[in-house]
Amino acid sequence: MKYLFIYSTKAGNNDFHKFHLRIKEFFTENNLIRDCQFVFTEDENHAKRAAREFARENTEGIVYACGGDGTLSEIANVLKNTNIALGLIPMGTANDFSKIFDYERFTLENLIDPKINKIDTIEINDTHTSINIASTGLDAQVLEYAREYAKKYKFLGKKIYDLATLKVLFNNKGQYLKMTIDDKKVEGHYTLCAFCNGSYYGGGFNPAPSSILNDGKMEIVLAEYLTVPEIIRLIPKYKKGQIFSEDKIKTFRAEKVKIELEEEINLNIDGELLKDREFELKINRENLNLAILTNLKNKNQIIE
Repeated sequence: MKYLFIYSTKAGNNDFHKFHLRIKEFFTENNLIRDCQFVFTEDENHAKRAAREFARENTEGIVYACGGDGTLSEIANVLKNTNIALGLIPMGTANDFSKIFDYERFTLENLIDPKINKIDTIEINDTHTSINIASTGLDAQVLEYAREYAKKYKFLGKKIYDLATLKVLFNNKGQYLKMTIDDKKVEGHYTLCAFCNGSYYGGGFNPAPSSILNDGKMEIVLAEYLTVPEIIRLIPKYKKGQIFSEDKIKTFRAEKVKIELEEEINLNIDGELLKDREFELKINRENLNLAILTNLKNKNQIIE
C-alpha cells in the first residue's frame, strides 16, 4: 500500500510539522516509511496537483487529507472515479465532515490498513463535486460577505463573520427559487436550502442528522422565508439537528435537483462559492473510496 499525506498549511492553526514528525516516526518504526510521500501545500491548487499525480502513478493507495473541509473537498474532486482512497485527518478550523466520526478514538495505527467504503458524492453543474453539503441562501451570503470583508478589514480576523452575519440579517429578503426535485416541482421564497450528503457544515450546523453517505440519495432541507426573530430562534435548533417539526421547514430525499433563479446567486459547495442562475445537482453513486479511520458515531450513516 502506498500513502500520500497532504498537509494543508492554510487550514486551521495546527502544528503540521510536529504532527508530520509523529507520522514519520510511526511509519519508520513499522518499516513502511518507504511507502509514504509527504506534501506541504504551497499554493491554492497544490493539494489537487499532488493527489492527481499520486493517482496517476499508483493503481492503489490512500491519500490522507491533513486539513479542513476545503482540503477534503478539493482532493475528493480529484480522486472520485479512481481506485485511490481518500482519508481525513481533521486539522482545519471547523472540520465539519469529520463530526459524524468518533475521532477521539483515532490512533496512528488506524492509518496503516483502514477499512475502505465506497461513498456517494454530489455532482454540481458537471464542474464541481461536493463530498459533504451544498447550500444556498443565508449561509452562502454570509460566506460571500465574509470573504469580501476579509480583503478590506484584515485586522478584524474571525470577527468578519459576525459583521457579515449582521449585514445579511439586516438585509434579510430571502430568495425566490424554482426547483425540480427528482420529478416534483417545488417553488417558493426561501431563506436557506441545504443539499446534503454528509450531516454537518458551517461550523457545526446539522441539517441532516440521519444522512447516509452511500444510499444514492441526498437529504434536502428547505427553510421557507423566515423573519429575523424566527432565524434567531431557530439557530440553536439548526445546530442540534432539531428543526424538522417546524412548519416552515420542508424536507425531501432525492437523486437529483434542478434549481432555476431569476438572478445569479451563490451556491456554497463545501466552503467554495459557485455563482450562477441555474444549478443541477445529482448524486453520483459510490464513486469515491473513503478510508474509515475511526468508527461512525451513528453506524447507520454508511450502509455495509
